[in-house]
Amino acid sequence: MPIVSSLTGLSCVPLVKERRWIRRAGVILGVAILSCGCDPGSDRSEPAAERLRESRSLLLEAPSEGGYYRVSARPATLPLELHQMHDWIVGIELLEGSSEIPTAIRFDGGMPSHGHGFVTRPRVTRNLGSGEFLVEGVKFHMPGEWVLSVTVTGRETSDHVTLPLMIEP
Repeated sequence: MPIVSSLTGLSCVPLVKERRWIRRAGVILGVAILSCGCDPGSDRSEPAAERLRESRSLLLEAPSEGGYYRVSARPATLPLELHQMHDWIVGIELLEGSSEIPTAIRFDGGMPSHGHGFVTRPRVTRNLGSGEFLVEGVKFHMPGEWVLSVTVTGRETSDHVTLPLMIEP
């Protein structure tokens, strides 16, 4: 069954990788620093190695609350600057033992300590393949503690993950 964006209605078919993920007793949210990757939105005049290093230097990931998925999110380009529009790449993978195939993805976020969300309406716009999806329209309008919220709807249930992110002034 194809994945359909809850906001745009675009149909996508994920390529679910067969990976073994260890279930953790508690959900540990954090930032992993990676040194490789691909940045489809970067300027092609930069050296390829630099683009690869920068595109995944900020990766947020965690298992979903219900234990069905591993969700990751990273900016398509760096640096993350205040008052600028950003695209994000969201990855969805099935956790070991899960058979809940995703049918829709919703992306949102905000500043819980301030009680507000984004000033924009981010939306899933494209399937990038290999279980990755492009989210456009993310804008951080003030420094501080933000969260990115991803809800994955499957055939029988929904699952959610919240990824913390600190935006510096």
